[in-house]
Amino acid sequence: FPVTIRINFQQIRDSLGSVLSLKGNHSRQGTEVLLRGHLQADANTWNLLVDSLELHASAQHWTARPGGQIIKRGDRWELLGLNLQSGVSGMNFQGVLSDLPSDQLRMTVRDFDLGQLLSAFGQPAGWLNGIISGDVTAGSVLQEPTFSGNLKMENLAIDSIPLGLMEWSSTFDPGANRLQLQGLLSSDNLELS
Repeated sequence: FPVTIRINFQQIRDSLGSVLSLKGNHSRQGTEVLLRGHLQADANTWNLLVDSLELHASAQHWTARPGGQIIKRGDRWELLGLNLQSGVSGMNFQGVLSDLPSDQLRMTVRDFDLGQLLSAFGQPAGWLNGIISGDVTAGSVLQEPTFSGNLKMENLAIDSIPLGLMEWSSTFDPGANRLQLQGLLSSDNLELS
């Protein structure tokens, strides 16, 4: 994954400020990332204020609104208000990446098309359709991740057969190697759980 980094530095007292441009691409997968922001650093902390973020992957174009922050303190990465948008679909990242279970990262998805998700993982689209919205929370992301979430899939259809609304609640505990999954499928004349 070749990366090009351009940094313009400015030293102010004991703090280092700079404008950062980062561009990376993976030609075989057709993925490209372009990040621009203002980086401030001192002995213990790096603080990146995101000016723009673009991600091109699997014929999708995602952009971030200005104002998100990425802060690195020791072994902890904090994401604040990182919002990605692709058409009507959106993702928001808020929280901390670390090896501590108490540090949580929350991802909120809004109007995310299942076709987009399938193509992002290199799978053919069209056999599974619907719109996902909800929240996923992860803890101990850099060590042994735990996950929990509540997702809603509206207009769910498999091979063009409409199923209705699917609601999921799940928790994954890697220490116990256990996934707990609860679902409710409902349509006009059917309800399964």
